[in-house]
Amino acid sequence: MGKVRVSEKCLNLFLRVSNFAKPVGGNIMDTGKGAPLNIYSYLTILNLVLYWIMNVTSVYYFRNDMIDLAFALVTLGLSLEGLVKVCVVFGCKEDIREIIYINRDFMEKFEVDSQKICRLFEKYEKLCSYCYPIVLWIYIVAILSIFVVTLIMCYWTKAKLLPYGTVIPLLDHKDTIGWIINFSYMLVVSIYAIYGIFASDYAYLTMMVMACGEIETVAIFCEDLTEYLEKNDQQDEEEIQRLIKKIVVAQQIHTKYMNAVEGTFGMHSFTIIVCSMISIAITLFVFIQEVWINGLMIAAIALWQILTLCTAGGIYMIKVSEIEMRVNSTKWYLLPRKKQKMFLNIIHAVQNPVIPSAVGLVPLNFETFVNCLKAMYQFLMVLLNMTN
Repeated sequence: MGKVRVSEKCLNLFLRVSNFAKPVGGNIMDTGKGAPLNIYSYLTILNLVLYWIMNVTSVYYFRNDMIDLAFALVTLGLSLEGLVKVCVVFGCKEDIREIIYINRDFMEKFEVDSQKICRLFEKYEKLCSYCYPIVLWIYIVAILSIFVVTLIMCYWTKAKLLPYGTVIPLLDHKDTIGWIINFSYMLVVSIYAIYGIFASDYAYLTMMVMACGEIETVAIFCEDLTEYLEKNDQQDEEEIQRLIKKIVVAQQIHTKYMNAVEGTFGMHSFTIIVCSMISIAITLFVFIQEVWINGLMIAAIALWQILTLCTAGGIYMIKVSEIEMRVNSTKWYLLPRKKQKMFLNIIHAVQNPVIPSAVGLVPLNFETFVNCLKAMYQFLMVLLNMTN
């Protein structure tokens, strides 16, 4: 058997996530008979819609109890996140496949004649493969720990507690049978959540890692151009044209890739940030009033989601800044005069990248993460002042 090409290895990252999400109908890379939308996809959508309706009715049901109402509002925010993620995955499956195929075509175009590019993407592919089980187990442990703590609290307080702030309408959740049915249904919902949250978030993180590889490819080609100019006093215009063309093509494909990612996942990022910020502030508010361990764990999951989004965008922008310096250090002044003007356009394009953001309103970077922490603190202070 021949050696597996790096483009195939990176494509397999997305195929692996798609296969993982197959039990909930999220295998969007499958275009055969079992492709979504299938029976599993419709079951996921139906389950999420029912759960979202339950959250809305629970907010009304607990309207006179501050603690239970806060728990219901936090849970409603999580269900809204799930609803948006399902809309993105099932509603934009062709767009997501296009993003993945753009990245594959990018690597296939340059991996044949550049060992540097192969080594670069192999490094990023190994990073994604290494992070796969870590991220998955973070979600599994975080969500299942909510149920473990709930059962411990039930035993400790001798009360029938539920892991989330939602109840099935017309069913007494304080009765033993009603509590068992509610608890069991929430366990089913959580299993769906592990599949959906992990698959969508890990796919986005992998896309941003691949984006770092693409933008770094542009810098590698610029360095190849500088190396050629330094070693060859007698310049071959055809060779120079070929090297510049590789830079331009790589830059254009990367820009197309980032525009596709931004257009598909912008609302996904915006919903996660807004819902998570509100959920965390409400959780801390209730925790100050009364110890609420489950709420703290839900807040930790929400904070983790904001952190991962902002970290992915922040690392990409740091990489872009580094690449800008490497491109600017290219000895373009050794080029023929006509080619110099062409290379200045390349520098201009690198200086104006597509910035990862939440529907263009908030850039995804470390500064945004700090601003989110400030906004959550301010909202928490407003809630505390309202009670004084």
